[in-house]
Amino acid sequence: MENQTFRVSEPKERRNEWIKPGLIVILVAASASIAGVFVIQGTFFQTLIALFIFWSLFTIQVLALRDLRVALIAVFADAFFMALPIALVFREFLSLYLFAAWAVFLAFLTYTIFRSWKVLEGSVKIPFRRVIKGIVINAVAGTLIFLSVTYFAAGKIGEAAPLLTGLGTDVTPRNIIEGAIIKNIPEEERAGFDINSAVSQVKENLEGYFGEFNLDMPIWEVIVERMSSWFEAFELAGKTLGFILILLVLWLVFRGIGYLFYIPLSLIVFLIYEVLIVSNFLVIKFESRSVERIVLK
Repeated sequence: MENQTFRVSEPKERRNEWIKPGLIVILVAASASIAGVFVIQGTFFQTLIALFIFWSLFTIQVLALRDLRVALIAVFADAFFMALPIALVFREFLSLYLFAAWAVFLAFLTYTIFRSWKVLEGSVKIPFRRVIKGIVINAVAGTLIFLSVTYFAAGKIGEAAPLLTGLGTDVTPRNIIEGAIIKNIPEEERAGFDINSAVSQVKENLEGYFGEFNLDMPIWEVIVERMSSWFEAFELAGKTLGFILILLVLWLVFRGIGYLFYIPLSLIVFLIYEVLIVSNFLVIKFESRSVERIVLK
């Protein structure tokens, strides 16, 4: 009798259980890449919408994926594909600091998974509000830290970062100084007041503390230029310490922004979640488990 090789086909259920996780991973990674493109080329509102879509889908991803290997691959893909279009545009500014910022971004996404799973495992009923809040705050903070360090390193906040075009990039130091001076001058004295001389005097005083700057340059570019000069003046140890301090400050600031974004994002996530439940893409399973407890007898 001839030797025969028998192939045992993988059960259909086994194959199907990888389809939905794969779709989720691809969809969220695609939204991350699109957000990265809009960060470079889109307007402020286009970029904000793209980021909101990514953060919403990422939240669903964390809730839906339960396999550790798939989840780690997913967060790496999310961080990689968001950074890819940005890195292609800012490739001449790539450095160890940008890689460190990207690593912080990846760490935030990874931490979000473990923290959320821990909360879910320790709860009898799914605590949606608590879980979604933790996911949103960390995802928002990690993303904005990465983008901020990237723009700072590139030194192109006003020119190549449309994300900030709605946050005051048209404002110049001259506008700010003139406004502050005029506000403190009585109306009857404003007609004959030499505003240009006063602005020049204030500029000289400020340059004694912060160094030279252009009065007509967008304020964001002035801030980046001054911070870059300050940063470059340190040795390697000082730069590393300064970088860590910057990350801590950004973390505190962007966690606050994450709290502001939590309410609208939670509504979006809830709507997506309900659609997935109704379409039977997601299901809620009830499990019974034994738990050890210490009691008085």
